[in-house]
Amino acid sequence: MVAGQAAGAVPQREVLGAKPSIPAITYLNIPEESARITALSTGEADVTNGIGADSVDQVKKMPGVTYDTKPGYSYEFIWFNSSRKPFTDKRVRQALWYAVDVKQIVGDLYGEQAKLAQAPIPQPVFGAPQLSPYPYDPAKAKKLLAEAGYPHGFSTTIQWASSDDTNQNSLGQAFVSYWAKIGVKVKPLPKERSVWLEDLNKLKWDMNLQGNTVATGDADYTLGRLYTCDAKRMGYCNHKLDSLLAQAKATLDPAERTALYKQAAQIIWSDAVGIFPADFTVDLAYRKNVTGLTIDPAGRQSFVHAKLTN
Repeated sequence: MVAGQAAGAVPQREVLGAKPSIPAITYLNIPEESARITALSTGEADVTNGIGADSVDQVKKMPGVTYDTKPGYSYEFIWFNSSRKPFTDKRVRQALWYAVDVKQIVGDLYGEQAKLAQAPIPQPVFGAPQLSPYPYDPAKAKKLLAEAGYPHGFSTTIQWASSDDTNQNSLGQAFVSYWAKIGVKVKPLPKERSVWLEDLNKLKWDMNLQGNTVATGDADYTLGRLYTCDAKRMGYCNHKLDSLLAQAKATLDPAERTALYKQAAQIIWSDAVGIFPADFTVDLAYRKNVTGLTIDPAGRQSFVHAKLTN
């Protein structure tokens, strides 16, 4: 191990039970994306990941390099503070979702690195249903606002952590631009992360943009942890939703749990507790002398069955 530069790993044969093909792995610490891509291109590195959307085409065109992606456990979302007007009215929340061409934004910002969300949790997560995305319909958005008593729109704010990735800032600004078209003036409030987190937990916000990862790969980790009345995460409380989530937590039958989580997710989706734009993919770029390498939805690489040829 070289502090700040590299670390080595050797297989534990008593765990694997068979002699692995690769005797050792060296992990190089290369923070800059451009430098990682160069290392992959020159052969200094055999494997890398975390390729930015703007660099994907470059990597895909590299001779002798394979670029793979698969759906992951991470996603981006916008919560409404349902304890504050006008977001106490679900028609307002729904209107702000209909007002945005989410599919266009996700495609422009993330390319292959994200998919349009189909549920409040990513598709690889156990219990995630496939729901119909909200279509871009500004006329319907305006109609809902008028029905809710805001025919000329209103003013509000959206917060996010300024220290997070630049795409999050771009995502927030894109939403703000679309909302302006229906008369909703939204002031962006990027905050230093510690301030953002404190305000988030105290519900000192109107709308909140952030990313999350379903670390366990199970719907309970997100739906059962964040969306109950007791959680007090976004000012939303629905006792029917609480009951469904409690039943799903208590049963061991996978089919029953799946059905319960589908009902729970549909409530969150239909009530527009938040806007769920994007599910992220995990990626892996490797030289073609590497075979048998796999990556799971959490982004963890497995070299158990990997082989390295000359």
